[in-house]
Amino acid sequence: TGGEAIAGCALGTVVALPLAYAIYRCRLLAAAVEPFLGATQALPAIAIAPILVLWVGYGITPVIVLCALMVFFPILVSTVVGLRHIDRELLEAAALDGATGWTMAAHMELPLAAPAILGGLRHGRSRGGDGHGRVRARAGTHSNEKQRGHRWHVCRHHDPVHHGNNFVCHRVSH
Repeated sequence: TGGEAIAGCALGTVVALPLAYAIYRCRLLAAAVEPFLGATQALPAIAIAPILVLWVGYGITPVIVLCALMVFFPILVSTVVGLRHIDRELLEAAALDGATGWTMAAHMELPLAAPAILGGLRHGRSRGGDGHGRVRARAGTHSNEKQRGHRWHVCRHHDPVHHGNNFVCHRVSH
């Protein structure tokens, strides 16, 4: 159902936004986390899905976790980029007027970074729904079809419009 996709999108967003702001504010955290972010984005979701099934078992949990992971990275990266590209002169002017801490974040930084944040939310949401279908195929959670003797076969499909490889799931009856 779409409930797993919504839960995964919400979980990924709730984790990504505060972490992005912390990365933006703390250079030490940024130096520690950013190399791993680049490396983890190179992993395809189809490779992560079977690992999640092994780690957290069958059911809706791996679906929610994969959706959260697929939503997490675009939101995190776009939020950090949006925050880093705010005009420093605007922030300095706000600081001269007395804005600090949460006031600076709520009234200056987040509104000025909002276009990038919303773009990341839109991109992440579309990826989260895509991951929902992929992990459900691997976890065997399509309407209890695993118990009815069905299995899923995942194969590679080249999409000439988007110039990339997608994966298509086919149900095969025993």
